[in-house]
Amino acid sequence: YAMYIGLGTELMIVPVLLMAWMLGLFIPHLDFFARLHRWALPVTAILVTAVTLIAGSVTAKPNAANPYVDSIFYALNADTGQALWISEDPQPDVWTSQFLGTEFKRGKLAELFPQDSKELLFAPAPTLNLDAPQIELLDDHTTGDTRILQMHITSPGQIPWVEVEIESSSPVSRIILGGKQISGQNDLAHPSPNGYSRTIQYWVPPAQGFDLTIEAVSSGNIKVIVRNYEYGLPEIPGFGYDPRPADRMPLAREFLPKNRTDTVLVTRSFV
Repeated sequence: YAMYIGLGTELMIVPVLLMAWMLGLFIPHLDFFARLHRWALPVTAILVTAVTLIAGSVTAKPNAANPYVDSIFYALNADTGQALWISEDPQPDVWTSQFLGTEFKRGKLAELFPQDSKELLFAPAPTLNLDAPQIELLDDHTTGDTRILQMHITSPGQIPWVEVEIESSSPVSRIILGGKQISGQNDLAHPSPNGYSRTIQYWVPPAQGFDLTIEAVSSGNIKVIVRNYEYGLPEIPGFGYDPRPADRMPLAREFLPKNRTDTVLVTRSFV
């Protein structure tokens, strides 16, 4: 139980391998048990497997005690003025269908998440007048072969977390965000197919904003994408939706915001 809580579902292979290894200790006992009737053990194992699979399938329907997860969030692109309902689910369910409708699309949203290869469900949403993050260029100078960019990023209100994505066509040697140098820069000798990129999450940033310094090879463009996240779905005049039913629950964020369920996202880019 403790391993399940500590590792999560993504690393369940670790205790499974340990269990399989330890079950090898039962081989002599199983051999002794099946010595007289060789087919008794595999037939029994097949029957038990079939019964448990059928029982699991029959009782797998979600209910209030065992709810099923789903995902929906609102995203506003302040660069284009386009708003979307987005889901990380493979298919809409009864509750998320009221946002996605019947003519939803599936695909990658490169304008919002350039480095995300995951396909998402999305549909048009009403455009709200939401405050977007602001990026102010403080300084841009070159020393030798190194270009130094200094910016100040401001998010309106008290935003729970801000995501800063940096894309550069030339190697990035140093990033300082909020006065802290970010460790683990890009592999300068082996860029990704889309160039050099890095995404940083800043939890509970100060209301007055924070500084961002990027040092890179002087040639090439640098793009900074700032995403503000707020918890909860937005209130939209003229658009009402039913609350999530008892047999559904939001997709878990675990320890990091690997998903954006039940949030309002406002994004803006600066080149």
